[in-house]
Amino acid sequence: MKRSMLDPRAKLLLLFQAGLWAVLLDRPEALGLAAALGVFALLMSGVWTGRWRRVVVSLGGLALVLWGMASTQAVFYRLAPRTEWIAWHPESPFWSSLLGPHGLALYREGFAYGLTQGLRLVLPASSGLALAFTTDPGELLAGLKSFRVPYGLAFMSVTALRFAPLLGQEAAMAWRAARLRGFHPLRAGPAASLSVTIGLMRPVLASCIRRSTTLAASVTSRGFDAGREAAAAPAGSFGIGSWAVALGSLAASLLIAAAKVLYLLYLHEIFYRSDLREVYQFVRTWL
Repeated sequence: MKRSMLDPRAKLLLLFQAGLWAVLLDRPEALGLAAALGVFALLMSGVWTGRWRRVVVSLGGLALVLWGMASTQAVFYRLAPRTEWIAWHPESPFWSSLLGPHGLALYREGFAYGLTQGLRLVLPASSGLALAFTTDPGELLAGLKSFRVPYGLAFMSVTALRFAPLLGQEAAMAWRAARLRGFHPLRAGPAASLSVTIGLMRPVLASCIRRSTTLAASVTSRGFDAGREAAAAPAGSFGIGSWAVALGSLAASLLIAAAKVLYLLYLHEIFYRSDLREVYQFVRTWL
């Protein structure tokens, strides 16, 4: 793996702030812009490492999650007000008893709500994937240790990241074996496809358990103790680019948090200043 331009500690700081922004931001526009930055980082990880397949698969998975959450909330949204996009109001008593008096509809407010919640997930997920794809496990362990993360937790986190590609390889191998035996998802029915997919999970899980048992025996034989501090590779020093990215992102996070706090104080009639009306309007419209 090529050495990244950013220090691992700067990447961890960015990942923490991605999770913070997912909590602080409420408007779909702001969340969409922040999620676009995370997706851009994920795309840049493909440019940096040259491994585009996993980037494309990750983007496809994130897109499915986003669409699934938005479409599901569009159907099951029950708050008011709600505006119908597409609606079907059955006249048959059977369908009316099955779907309810309102029938089946897609609601605009529900789609916006689901899209917002999906973007809250896409933002930290894309940032975390970019971190995992561009950071060497040893550097990541050193970065976690520099933030005073307990060694056992840091070691297990890095080990989990190392296992994720192995899990993907095992799943791809099991799927390839099913295809060689004549299985084709387009020709098989939904029930058969579901049965084959559930059946493929057994060898994948068995392989993961076998690998984890081997790893546990290996680290135990080398004297690993989660409660004991262990030496890690030095984290090194921040470069100019890492300092600029870290300080710039911290400043943005502090400004967003301060604006949200001021708006909440105004909203609950605790503190108000007339010269901060533009800040209140900005938070209400954009954040």
